[in-house]
Amino acid sequence: MIKLYESGDDIRYWEAWSTDTEVTIHWGVVGENGEFREFPLKPGENPNVIMEREAKHPKKEGYRTIPVSKLQRLVIQYPVDEMGAVEDLDKRTKVEELMNDCLSWKGLGHCDGGDRGSGTMNVFCFVVDAEKAVPHVVEELKANGMIEGAIVATGKKAKVVWPENFKGEFSI
Repeated sequence: MIKLYESGDDIRYWEAWSTDTEVTIHWGVVGENGEFREFPLKPGENPNVIMEREAKHPKKEGYRTIPVSKLQRLVIQYPVDEMGAVEDLDKRTKVEELMNDCLSWKGLGHCDGGDRGSGTMNVFCFVVDAEKAVPHVVEELKANGMIEGAIVATGKKAKVVWPENFKGEFSI
């Protein structure tokens, strides 16, 4: 996968990834569904060659990778009993898939997995712009019946941003 960004008034993204059958090129403004183009793979064709060829133009226009260390952390946390049950793990997997889909198609970032234990279950995401990402994350959780009990926090110090009137302590 290749992810490139260009800063201006709006942050723009360009990304490419491959499956066994095609290469997908996806571009747009961060926080918005972009456009995409698919390149079917011929037998024996190397998808990396196509992705690098297609990345030359945006790179010439100033698009660059953003190291993970420069991305903002976004955590979705749910309470669980002790280590959590099998159903909790299924829920975490579903939330991870939803976040990868939601964040990726809007050029916002990606999900980096999760954990569970000590009474909580966490899904970790890395995003380009947490302020733009949070409304999409909350909307996606609501639309898929996953908002109940969810706490969304951003930043290194994990500031709770959802629910808006959160009272209590939060830790990862």
